[in-house]
Amino acid sequence: MINKFTKILLFVFFSVFLIPQSNATHMVGGDFTYRCLGDGYFEVKLTLRRDCEFGASDAFFDSKAHVAVFNQYGQIIKKIGLRGGFKLPYVGNDTLDESLNMECGIMGDFVCVHEAIYKDTIYLPQPEYKQKYILVYQRCCRNQTLLNIEDPLETGGSYVIEIDRDDWDLCNSAPDFKQWPDIYICAGQPLVFDHSATEPDGDSLVYELYSPYSGATINYPMPTVADPGKYTPFYKPVSWSDNYGVDNVLGGADPLKIDPVTGLLTGTPETTGQFLVGVLVKEYRDGKLLSTIRRDFEYNVRPCVDPPIADFESLDAICGSEDHDTLVLTNTSQNADSYHWYVYQHSTGITDTFTSVDLDFIYDLPSWGKDTFDITLDAYGNLADCSDITFKRIIAVKDELIADFDVIINDCYNDSLDITLNLQDKFSELNPMYTWKESKWKLVFSNDTLFAEGKKVSIIVPKEKKTLITLEVYTEELCYASVEKWVSLDFADIEFIANPMVV
Repeated sequence: MINKFTKILLFVFFSVFLIPQSNATHMVGGDFTYRCLGDGYFEVKLTLRRDCEFGASDAFFDSKAHVAVFNQYGQIIKKIGLRGGFKLPYVGNDTLDESLNMECGIMGDFVCVHEAIYKDTIYLPQPEYKQKYILVYQRCCRNQTLLNIEDPLETGGSYVIEIDRDDWDLCNSAPDFKQWPDIYICAGQPLVFDHSATEPDGDSLVYELYSPYSGATINYPMPTVADPGKYTPFYKPVSWSDNYGVDNVLGGADPLKIDPVTGLLTGTPETTGQFLVGVLVKEYRDGKLLSTIRRDFEYNVRPCVDPPIADFESLDAICGSEDHDTLVLTNTSQNADSYHWYVYQHSTGITDTFTSVDLDFIYDLPSWGKDTFDITLDAYGNLADCSDITFKRIIAVKDELIADFDVIINDCYNDSLDITLNLQDKFSELNPMYTWKESKWKLVFSNDTLFAEGKKVSIIVPKEKKTLITLEVYTEELCYASVEKWVSLDFADIEFIANPMVV
């Protein structure tokens, strides 16, 4: 994917020394999952994303994520962890550090997204009969530019996992989504995205869209167990704007939907803007629900145009070049308005630059008769306001590539025996300037065709008067040559061959 003038910066904000902030941030999404380690120990992982373009400048990620443990009645279980909760550390060595480019042809300003991962191993004693642990992280607030929910700047998020007695007894591990959706999608173009999850225990998975949960408030953006009254109801869904809902989170005639079996997201967005989406996966074993993992994220729907596609035609190699010759490069790019060619000649160490549509590059071979050219074409589209780049390496060799071979017949034979042919490619003898890559043989008989590969092969052939042998030679320089020979095999009257015969 080629650079647009702007980039999406997708990385984890690495600062374990930041003190928790009291200001609201602009949450973009997140998910919460767990893995059973045995004997009551669980590895829990919380992934959070925030908007680093429109988010508050002083609202960074928290140095620790405060997770409270409730029962199914909404009461904090104070005997768990530190007075009913855990402080998950920011995991610096388990972070992303990538720059993902906005796809060429997508219009509009860039979106900057920071991601952080919090992970720790916690201990949970066996739940009492019919008891359920509900682990909750809440943070406010969501991105102010969301179109499909009401009061996004006053609405936070709750990220929840549930572990009940059966989960604990079975030492069950929850599913984990394979990948995050694209940040940008195109208005008017069908969307297809694999939002499936992996599951280590072989359980059945069922996928659904859901209404993401709200959580916390703009006045108390990060509740902690030290002040449990600041937690808001964590199963309360966001309030959808008019004409939007879980059945149509993007609007339009072809709403976003997910295949319950495969997790494939499909739909056709029509309205440009920023939209909140919720996806969950339920894990079943023998018909019983074991876990539910939820994720919410934002889609940025943009107008899109056909991007430029850089391409050109040329010989793959010049096999038999003149001392003074020409590289003919024919531009076949699409949706482009201007071009920059860069031709680097290895023997001189010089890069020549051109701005023509097509290019006839005139060169001189060095005294040793072989050279390499690196061709780069940068095609820029005015409407898409981006470019595409293609590259090709072409090698020119002064000598023609020659294909030839010897056939050695070693065996005497009578009416009950076949013939063994030894085939020897003469590549090394005839082509000192080339690097051998492959030799392919074909032997044609009246009722059969035999094939072989290699510089030197030994092959048993049927008794016939003659065979047509074809040798094809390929080089690392991408040159090719072939030769055909009729070889006589008519030795029916010969009783003894004192020495091998070379044809």
